Amino acid sequence: MKDIVIPYLKNNSGELETCIALIKKNFPHRNIYVVEEYQKTLHSSVSHINQILKLKWAIENLDLTDEFYLFNDDFFVLEQVKGTPYFHRGTLDEHIASRHPRGSYTRALITTRDVLGGGMSYELHVPFMLDKRKLSLLIQSLSPNIHKGKCPLIRSCYGNAYEVGGEYMDDIKNPENLESATYLSTTEASFRRSVGDYIRSKL
Repeated sequence: MKDIVIPYLKNNSGELETCIALIKKNFPHRNIYVVEEYQKTLHSSVSHINQILKLKWAIENLDLTDEFYLFNDDFFVLEQVKGTPYFHRGTLDEHIASRHPRGSYTRALITTRDVLGGGMSYELHVPFMLDKRKLSLLIQSLSPNIHKGKCPLIRSCYGNAYEVGGEYMDDIKNPENLESATYLSTTEASFRRSVGDYIRSKL
């Protein structure tokens, strides 16, 4: 059994509680750790840097299994699984081209591509398995980028650095077709509406 780590920024959406309830129902695991602690830096308010700093705190301060799954609080496992393989959503160039060119998330993808020199995008709203030793080494190597505020997205950085491969998947954030989905993800707003109602019906 592997641990689960959820880097968390407190909110009142109810997503975290539902995420954990569905993990307990459908996803084999040892412990679930909701991590709010991190070491502040100049750019630690940037969401993806904040996530990395919380992962760094987790691997330095928790007795994690050698491999663990990274979740966000808006990840929902709707049916029983034995674990999650690696999935990608095509190349970083393809992912960037599909986004609004001026968004902050697009800028983070561009930074990721530029730091890595290309590669695949692993930015999907599904669990992602990490080896804590490899992750620690990766975060250490990214330290200069973190302090400059020009840091790549951790899933894509890890997936490309360690050549995890994986299968192609369309993202599952607020999809039109909800039926037969194994995983779904929401925004705080959509969780209060029909997508959230569907997810809560799986509890």
